[in-house]
Amino acid sequence: MSVNVEIDYSKTFEVARGLEQAFEYFWDVEKSIPPNFFGLQTFERLEPSVYEWTFHDFKYGGYGIRIFFMTRFQSKDKNLIEMIAVNNPSPSQLSGRWKFAAHGEKTRVSFEAKLHVDLPVPFFLKSVAVPLAEKELTKIFDRYIVNVGKALSE
Repeated sequence: MSVNVEIDYSKTFEVARGLEQAFEYFWDVEKSIPPNFFGLQTFERLEPSVYEWTFHDFKYGGYGIRIFFMTRFQSKDKNLIEMIAVNNPSPSQLSGRWKFAAHGEKTRVSFEAKLHVDLPVPFFLKSVAVPLAEKELTKIFDRYIVNVGKALSE
């Protein structure tokens, strides 16, 4: 038995780099994702532009929750990077995008993500598990934003 959790996350922030430098940093996903996502255990390239993400197990009330999914990255220009969920046997999916706009000598980055996770918990724990999962997963995205902001201000 499982409970589905959906997180819609969006945040706009500025980084202290020009548009091209900011885009290049984010487009190098092997450099920009693993050190900035809290709890990410592995970020493995499966084929060009396709990666499998595996997070450390989350534990709650004796239940271990493993989150892993696959994404494909694509970009047609230096104003947008798309992250597309790849169908796999995982009960989790992530999709999203980064939009870039020049803002003086800085770059305004709009990050959007949609995460679907099936939690392997009994239905009677739904009222506790869903808000907790939403809170913890939102923290991961918030920390990501803080971490990339720091990385791009150095």
